[in-house]
Amino acid sequence: MNILSLPPELVTRIFDEFASSVEVKRVMRRRVVSHQFKRFIDDAIFRLCLLDGHKNRVEAVRYVDRYLPRPEGDFIAEYFAYQASMAKEPTSIVGRIWRAAEVVSERAGDAGKESAHARLKSLCLLSLKDSSLVDRLFKARRRSRPTECSAASLAADDRVAAVYLGDEAYIRTLVAQGAEFCTWGGVIDVESDIFGSAFDAAALAGDVPMMRLLLSSNRHYDPPGSIMSSYIQRHILNRASVGGYANAFNFALDSGPPLDLETGETRELSGPEWDCLQRAIDKTPIVENYKRGAGMFSPDSKVFDKTGFGDLDSRLTRSAGLGFVDKMNYFLGLGASPDGECEEDYSKFKPLSWGIRSGNPEVVRLLLAHGADPNGFPPGDTALMKATRESSIPIARMLIEAGARVNEGLPPPIVVAVFKEDMEMFNLLRRHGARLDTPETGNWAMAVARFHQLDCMVRMLEQQGVARDAILHRCANAQESYDYDYIFAVPPHLEWEHDPEAAALFGALEAGEESEDE
Repeated sequence: MNILSLPPELVTRIFDEFASSVEVKRVMRRRVVSHQFKRFIDDAIFRLCLLDGHKNRVEAVRYVDRYLPRPEGDFIAEYFAYQASMAKEPTSIVGRIWRAAEVVSERAGDAGKESAHARLKSLCLLSLKDSSLVDRLFKARRRSRPTECSAASLAADDRVAAVYLGDEAYIRTLVAQGAEFCTWGGVIDVESDIFGSAFDAAALAGDVPMMRLLLSSNRHYDPPGSIMSSYIQRHILNRASVGGYANAFNFALDSGPPLDLETGETRELSGPEWDCLQRAIDKTPIVENYKRGAGMFSPDSKVFDKTGFGDLDSRLTRSAGLGFVDKMNYFLGLGASPDGECEEDYSKFKPLSWGIRSGNPEVVRLLLAHGADPNGFPPGDTALMKATRESSIPIARMLIEAGARVNEGLPPPIVVAVFKEDMEMFNLLRRHGARLDTPETGNWAMAVARFHQLDCMVRMLEQQGVARDAILHRCANAQESYDYDYIFAVPPHLEWEHDPEAAALFGALEAGEESEDE
């Protein structure tokens, strides 16, 4: 049965029932591994406001991040952009975001659907960058009464939105009329309670001309020597490194007093400038910025100690985790080992491990090309297990082609694919020799599928020759991974109590989709 051939109202009903009747993490898994269903599931999540039902934003963000490939990391921004476009009244936080985007679009004379949505999504991302604002976003949707908003608050929203979206002409007009920004010490910087401060918005955008313009409005700003300029310098440097803004990085180093790096060399505790530059050169993806920042430390600085900030292998590992291919090439050229280890929180990580976690296939390709061992991992957490957990077909394929053993792992990757309900990954592993005829493969996979009530995977395993009543025997000394997120969590309660007919239809559609995938 093809779901697309059904009447649209029935399709909507089916997916609404599915999305509202199971745990959000299961919904997110299904949208990732079922490409035919993704658009319909997203529509149901947005319309039913499913992420609003969580106790707090940490839970919702964790579920979304856990089950979304890295390129879709702005899913929550899309979610709130949809909610904002539905609100269209400044009586809620999301309504105020929509209003600010509309004001900027109208002033630009560009209120087209695509450009207006892009501005709206950008402003949602701006709100999501501050954890306290994120909490308010999730809580605001659950309020029963609209909130009143003052004219001053709406004006602040407009100004900060204009700064973040680069409306320089408007801000220049305000400054010419006497508006002041960046007036720390007296009146605080122009600040919106849904977007944060104007200067921080410019720093987050890496907009150097805008930052210069805002600073010029402060008559008391003394660029190279004041405490204020030192604070601004550190703030810009932090935002520029995280955002990957080359010009803003250099602007930060050029716009304030010389950084006091000696305090970090001689005192037990590092000074603020030392710590700031240390973090900046770690987080920037730009090699030239890194080289300039690292060159400001002495060659024997503790910033280069393995136990302090990290040697070359540690830097390569962290760059792999952040997906910084150019920086990785630089460290490999200096002699970093593709199989070296990085010590973090008393645990050891390899570049390939963090590279897989980054979700960037080019990172993994580079490491394998330099000789990284795809099997150089403990059996409880192999490279192929990691790729399967991330639902990354390109990375899994590269690892297999490089010689990764498909049946090694505790549990084997095929079991993780079953838990993830990832048929594409399952079929890839099977094509390359993944077994289901042993207690450690087929029996384990069936135990996981039945424990989590993954009926479609139970049926698929039966088709592959695994008995439904297969018994999983484990040895007392087996070092399997008991990560509750993907092995033995509490099973979801699939009750479908609202619409049994829709439940039955969705079950049949799942079975049909699996047959097509095979």
